[in-house]
Amino acid sequence: MENVCDSLHAVRDACVGNRLEQCLVNRTDLSLLSFEEYVLDRVKFQSVSLGGGNFLKSMLYSVSFNGAQLREANFTTGQLRGTSFFNSELIEAAFVGSTIETSRFFDSRMTNANFGGAHILNSRFSGVDAYGMKFDRAMLMHCSFADPRMDNAQLSNTSFRHAVVIDCDLQHAN
Repeated sequence: MENVCDSLHAVRDACVGNRLEQCLVNRTDLSLLSFEEYVLDRVKFQSVSLGGGNFLKSMLYSVSFNGAQLREANFTTGQLRGTSFFNSELIEAAFVGSTIETSRFFDSRMTNANFGGAHILNSRFSGVDAYGMKFDRAMLMHCSFADPRMDNAQLSNTSFRHAVVIDCDLQHAN
């Protein structure tokens, strides 16, 4: 059963220790709340504002962000498994040194997002604005980049310096 949280206070009340589980967080400004070193499990963020959000060293399991504002959010050294970002703003978000598995980024604005040193496995980037993204020193394995509307992924000014790319689908990248 899902908890529905529609205010900052309701989200704080739903947190037990550094855990938030089985919640639907709807249309709430959480920019004042830090999720540093939290475990988020089966949480759905719907149309929330998390600009500058702190997810440093957090573990996200089956978390979804739909229409979320995550500009400059910090996921550095976090673990994201089965996490999805749909129609979200991730401009200048930091995923530095994170482990990202079976996650999906759909129709999201990710200009200048930084995945430096991240380990990204079995993940998909589809229809994202990837201008200026950095994958320097990252390891990408079994990932794909595509844009279903244009039949190619726009990777303009995207950096893969010293990255290890294994069995990734870049055939539709431009």
